[in-house]
Amino acid sequence: MRNLFFNLFVLAIMYRDHLWVRAIECKDLESKSTMMQLRRHLFCDYDYSIRPIFRKENVTTVELKLAPKMINFEESTNFLVLHSWLALSWHDEHLRWNPAGFDSIELIHVTFDEIWRPDISVYNAGETSDWTSLPATQCSVNNNGLVNCLPEVKYVTHCDADYTNWPFDIQTCTVRLVSAYHIGEVDFRLMDEGITMLRYVGSVEWNLLNVTVTKEIIQPKWYQNDTLSTISFIFIIERHSGMMETIYITPCIILIVMTLTTLWLDPNTAERMIVAVINFICHLLTFQDLHWNVPRNGPTVPRILIFYRDSLAMAGFAIFLTTFLRQLHAISRPAPGWISSINTFILNNKVGQIFLLNTLDPKASAGLETEADDNSGLVQLRTSSRDNDQSWSLMAIFIGRLSFIGVLLTYIIMLFLLLPVVTEIRSYDRSIMMGK
Repeated sequence: MRNLFFNLFVLAIMYRDHLWVRAIECKDLESKSTMMQLRRHLFCDYDYSIRPIFRKENVTTVELKLAPKMINFEESTNFLVLHSWLALSWHDEHLRWNPAGFDSIELIHVTFDEIWRPDISVYNAGETSDWTSLPATQCSVNNNGLVNCLPEVKYVTHCDADYTNWPFDIQTCTVRLVSAYHIGEVDFRLMDEGITMLRYVGSVEWNLLNVTVTKEIIQPKWYQNDTLSTISFIFIIERHSGMMETIYITPCIILIVMTLTTLWLDPNTAERMIVAVINFICHLLTFQDLHWNVPRNGPTVPRILIFYRDSLAMAGFAIFLTTFLRQLHAISRPAPGWISSINTFILNNKVGQIFLLNTLDPKASAGLETEADDNSGLVQLRTSSRDNDQSWSLMAIFIGRLSFIGVLLTYIIMLFLLLPVVTEIRSYDRSIMMGK
């Protein structure tokens, strides 16, 4: 209760001082300065908290135009930061005068806090501070009551980010300006096209594809019976992906080649196991680096992350397959009948012969060349009791070649899905970017 009385006392003192200053300002004193006489004439009983109209039913029309200087998209918060000039224009019926009575003065400059202003803020602001009034600036006032202001503004707005095609992603962010006055009091109109890009400086990370301006009438939940006039600036930005391509796409191709090379080498050689282990380690290092750079606050998982995850799984599969095929080659006991039947079918098939021709021993290769019209000789050579222990080797060779083809086709599909999606955004009319 004591604090309440103290606050009321302070407000009373401030109000008394305000009236005292206003009284001094409005004293009927002769002044040699015509500008001082004009300001006394305009601001003696002016109240900047009252809308500048004579009749309550009149609507104050505010024209505006945005002149972006630079933009930045913060991936950690999904916030678009816009630095811009905001041109504002409206008529203040309380700030009219006859130039003939004031030495032909037709224009004066005033500070922003001396006059009524539309109190524009960001409806979808990403930070609470952005709901404050427009920043202080200088305004010009014509003798017909036309007020022109050009404040420098910084708007932070939240974006519904989509990182599916990262690092080839395209983001859409909207800056929606609104006034606390309902549409029956203050209405927004666009000055020319509502935006100009003449002073825009491009971002080093994002390319501005297009900007569209729309006017909407909304009814906020906290204003049950009122409607507000809003102006929405929709920014479509595209990431500069050149550096990302060098960092992540080039290693992607190299890792694919290493995985396929591992599957093509003879599993009995030490080189295959060495390449397989190095390939797996390189996948881990790349995946870890990618983990710290890919945005982790979006609703979707980037395709490149899915690609490296699946590629890492295939690198691990290559190590497992190499170990398995080595063990299969080392088996010396006779193979079951079903394995011999599969080997017979493969060797009697032209496709199977192409797969296995360069892997057969010299004696078998010679037998294949001399008995090209009699494939049964090759089958008998591989399935005879004397060479029965080689059935496991033939099966291992076939599994290895089949795995190579399967992984190759899988990589082709993965690369196709990794490619950025061609959208209609790239065909947008960019005439606005030319400064229209």
